[in-house]
Amino acid sequence: TRATRENKVFRKHPHINTKEQEEQPLTVEARLSRIEARLDTMETQVATILNILQSFIYFPPNVAGTTTAQTKFWSRDK
Repeated sequence: TRATRENKVFRKHPHINTKEQEEQPLTVEARLSRIEARLDTMETQVATILNILQSFIYFPPNVAGTTTAQTKFWSRDK
């Protein structure tokens, strides 16, 4: 039903407010909560991107006499 679809959209986008809520200014706690939720989402997205990028990079075993900092990035294609 239409109400069910609207409820699903609301659950997916909890930042959607009713008209009454939009008229009232948010408390500091509510604002911080929204910011924290957005940062959590961004953190997850960045971690996912890093994992994808790291999956394309091969780190050869450390060669005797070199430090980890001296070890270069090597592409798997080479």
